[in-house]
This record gives sequence, structure tokens and C-alpha cells, in this order.
Amino acid sequence: MSACVPADALLQTARGIALEIASKSPMAVRAAKRSFNVGEDLPLRDAYRFEQSQTVALASSDETKEAQRAFAEKRKPVFKG
Repeated sequence: MSACVPADALLQTARGIALEIASKSPMAVRAAKRSFNVGEDLPLRDAYRFEQSQTVALASSDETKEAQRAFAEKRKPVFKG
């Protein structure tokens, strides 16, 4: 996510983005960050493969299962990690 805001709205906007990220699965946020950091130094094809390996690893995690249940039950997920 990105935003272009006036200087006086910068802190409020940044906090809003931070809260949105913090509401996500901690495991998924770590995997995304890892993918960005590792992928930055890899050729595009290898970076994509690394990102896909992270996605596969997350697919069977308890956090993913909780997110799916929460979606089906129309509630916010409760992540334990």
C-alpha cells in the first residue's frame, strides 16, 4: 500500500497503514517481508520462486486455517503467533 498525503496527514496515514499490517497474520507478514528482502537480490525468476515457496509454506499453516474459518464465519481472525 502507498499513499501520497500532505505533510500534516503523514503520521496519521502511516499509523493507519501500520494498523492494517498489524491486523494480518504475523506469520504471513514475516513471510512477505522475507520475500521482499531475499527477492531484492535475486533474478526475477528466482525471486518469484522464493515467494511461491513462502506461499506454499503458509498454505497449510494454522494461521491460514484460522483466516479461512474467520472469513467463512464473517468475523475477524484471531492469530496466536
